[in-house]
Order: sequence, then structure tokens, then C-alpha cells
Amino acid sequence: MKVQRSLILGGAISLFFLALATLSLLWVPHEVTSLAIANRLQGPSATYLLGTDQFGRDVLSLLMVGAQTSIAVAVAAIGIGASIGVPLGLLAAAQHGRFGDELIMRDCAHAVWCLFANRFDYG
Repeated sequence: MKVQRSLILGGAISLFFLALATLSLLWVPHEVTSLAIANRLQGPSATYLLGTDQFGRDVLSLLMVGAQTSIAVAVAAIGIGASIGVPLGLLAAAQHGRFGDELIMRDCAHAVWCLFANRFDYG
């Protein structure tokens, strides 16, 4: 069985940001909420590894703290989806070809289609 490179790359990136978020719970290079207008828009250096933004905040510190929020939102979304999807899937499996199975799967497919239609409706 051949492992795809994209799987390894995606896993490595995900683990990197998970480690970055975990590290930011304990330590960040610079305070995220402090503004240093004198240091605004600096390029990468020994002091600011990824440079600074327009308010003089360290971009690496912002990235580390932002990873916490992104991971928390992802875990919450997966939890909500699983808490709704798993019971519906189990109910549909228990119905196995009867009307309830057809109703649940049709409504789920319709809901997914509506989400995509609303997402790409620019008119």
C-alpha cells in the first residue's frame, strides 16, 4: 500500500500548527496585544522572525495565538457535525431500505445541496 505524499504533507502541516498552538499556551515570543508603532512593517529579523504588521505586532506571535482559535473552531464544528450526523446515520442504517432511511438520506442530500447552492450564489 503506497502512502500518498499529499497525506504526509497535510498531516505534517496540521501537526506543525497543532504544536504551534500548544506551544503558544505556554510561551509566545512577544505580547500579542501590545502595539509598537515604531516597529511597524519590519521585515523578518532576529527579533521578529516573521516580521511585524502595520501596528508593530509580531506576526509569529499572532500566528501562534490565532492557531488556538482555528483549532478550537475546527474541533467544535467536527463535534457538532458528528453529534448530528452519527445518530442520523445510525437511524438510517436501522431503517435499512424502508421509508425512514429514504427520508433521512434524501433530506440530508438536499441540505448539502442547499449549502453548496447558497455558498456559490452570487446573483
